[in-house]
Parts: sequence; structure tokens; C-alpha cells
Amino acid sequence: MQTIISNNSHYVLYYSLNPMFVTGFCDGESCFTISISKNSKSRLGWTIRPVFQIELSAKDRGTLIAIQNFFGVGNIIDNRNGSLVQYYVKSREGLAVIIQHFYSYPLITSKRIDFYMFVLAYNMICNGLHLTVPGFMKII
Repeated sequence: MQTIISNNSHYVLYYSLNPMFVTGFCDGESCFTISISKNSKSRLGWTIRPVFQIELSAKDRGTLIAIQNFFGVGNIIDNRNGSLVQYYVKSREGLAVIIQHFYSYPLITSKRIDFYMFVLAYNMICNGLHLTVPGFMKII
């Protein structure tokens, strides 16, 4: 089903996506990242956070909106000069949705290895192992 909605002179196409299309698109355009930043309030002085993201040209915002609608989680933001748009998922609950999708519809490129390493780090974080020096170092 397709619906076209005008949004501030931009036309956004909302449609249901095939799960294998989403996997294929993500195989080429997504990124599984473990973000590490200094944080004096955390136990070890660092914060570690898994992030799933896709960054595209701003003219492809509709594609990211369709992907966000498909997963039902995550956020979309513009970069400072408005030329790029990013879909990202940071919450544990949201990442669980993303992870389940890729278990059901596996990636086929070398990004599959990145995904499995990402899942290992995600599971360690969910189990609180990132709060110990050995766990933190293993994730790094």
C-alpha cells in the first residue's frame, strides 16, 4: 500500500516494505556501531552504547521514514547543514527489534560479521558486563 503525503514542499512516500528489501538495503547502507564516550558520572568514567544507524542524503528522507515505520523504533535527525538525514536506534528495546529482524532475515555481506560482533557487545551491555573493567575491555 502506498500513500503520498506532502511535508513542507517535500513529498514523502509511505509504503510497507518487504523484510528482505530492508535487510538488503541495510546490508549496503547501515552501520552497527559501539559508541564510547567519556562520562565522569559513570562507574568507569566512560559510557558505552550500541547504535544502529543509516545516513542518507536529505532527499532520501522518505526512505528512512519508511524504514523507521517498518521497524517501529528509532529516530530521524538532520545534520547541521541539512544535506544529510540519519535514522538511528539507541534504546535497548529498539535494538532488540533490530537484532531480531536480522536473525530472521540475515545479512549476506561481510556486514554480517559486524552484526554478530555488535550483538555480542549488546548482550554484554544488557547483562551489565560493561560496568566491569574486564567486560568493558572485552567490548573495546
